[in-house]
Amino acid sequence: MISICAAPGWIIGPRFELSIMMVLMTSWQRSRIRSICISTKFADQTYSDRDYTDTHADHYFLFGKETTGLPEGFMREHEDQCLRIPMTANVRALNLSNCAALVVYEALRQQHFAGLETVHTYEHDKLK
Repeated sequence: MISICAAPGWIIGPRFELSIMMVLMTSWQRSRIRSICISTKFADQTYSDRDYTDTHADHYFLFGKETTGLPEGFMREHEDQCLRIPMTANVRALNLSNCAALVVYEALRQQHFAGLETVHTYEHDKLK
């Protein structure tokens, strides 16, 4: 299973956002979730280098706010779970929905798009 979490509470303020992050991570550590991926431009590992092929494992993806990302202390505490989307030095951030699409579809690609329709025929298919 693949799940996405865009960190909630950004509008309320940093204290609330940190408490939400701690609740998420505490829940993750107590459960049997084996794969959580934290998206940040400061990570050393690239999102496409991670192995998502285990279709029986739960894969969770955590994305921060486009303007500030996730809290630095939180990322430092979970550095081994952080993944990077390569981009040029001239780019501050990518659109959050684009980041989620890139990372999640990489995981789905590695799982051979399990559960997704890879062929579809339309009634008036122009390519057939």
